[in-house]
Amino acid sequence: MELFSTVFLSIIGFLLVLGNILFWKKIKALEKTVGMPNGSLHPSLKAKKLDKDVQDLYEINSQINKVARRGICKVGVVKFNALGEKSGNQSFSVALLNFNDTGLVVSYLQTAQGLRSYIRQIHKGEEQNGASLLPEEKKALERAKQVVFDS
Repeated sequence: MELFSTVFLSIIGFLLVLGNILFWKKIKALEKTVGMPNGSLHPSLKAKKLDKDVQDLYEINSQINKVARRGICKVGVVKFNALGEKSGNQSFSVALLNFNDTGLVVSYLQTAQGLRSYIRQIHKGEEQNGASLLPEEKKALERAKQVVFDS
């Protein structure tokens, strides 16, 4: 029984070695038909691979472009004094817009009673929900809308 298992394992080992040799020869034959002698790819295959790589990069760029146009990419900030001459420029408005000038304006006003915050929705560069913007908020919105991107 011990002799049988030794012979059996030897035959399996021989077949594995033979299979690897045949596989290696097929790979070398394929390299000769497809590739150049120095192991580089044939020029027509290089062009196909390059075309596929360029197509992949184009698709990735398109996806990044779509995401970037939806995210905040335009910002305008205005600092001002809400109390007149009684305090420093502790109040501010920030306009946060996407590529289509849609987003919001956030304002923090330092008053004698404390800090007040306001958020106003902006759609395509215009205020929404009938809320009129403060002059400083309009200025922040205009600053954000001035950011220009090449499309």
